[in-house]
Amino acid sequence: MSNQQLFTQLKQLAKLVEGNSVTVPAFSKESRTLLKDKATRNSKFDLIINKKGHRNKDIFSLVIMSSNYPDKIMMRLDYSGSSHKGVETPHVHIFDEQHDFGSKAISLQNLSSIMINQYMDALTWFLKENSVDMSGVQIQETIV
Repeated sequence: MSNQQLFTQLKQLAKLVEGNSVTVPAFSKESRTLLKDKATRNSKFDLIINKKGHRNKDIFSLVIMSSNYPDKIMMRLDYSGSSHKGVETPHVHIFDEQHDFGSKAISLQNLSSIMINQYMDALTWFLKENSVDMSGVQIQETIV
């Protein structure tokens, strides 16, 4: 199986949120949520929500990783932060052959059919785009 086929298979795999809860961290923090494939629960994924900007304190990025994927990182959404080669945020990096393993940023406007007005909208889009089953899942935002 090629890397591209593996990427597509893992991305399309229906995923469950471990513990039915996703936590959005407070400023300068990061949270991790374990995801498992819905069918066998053998494939594991990490959802990382990062609000730890070093230079720009208004950072919000999302990453999905799989230990089954050679590059580990599968997709990253930068909601805020600096532009990449003229592509402003929010934008997405897709770590597959088709998208040059994340080196090219793609405007979220070009990928989403819904209007993304807030970072919580971006989180919802990102989870759906990565086949995460959100039924019964609570999204909790940490303020402090």
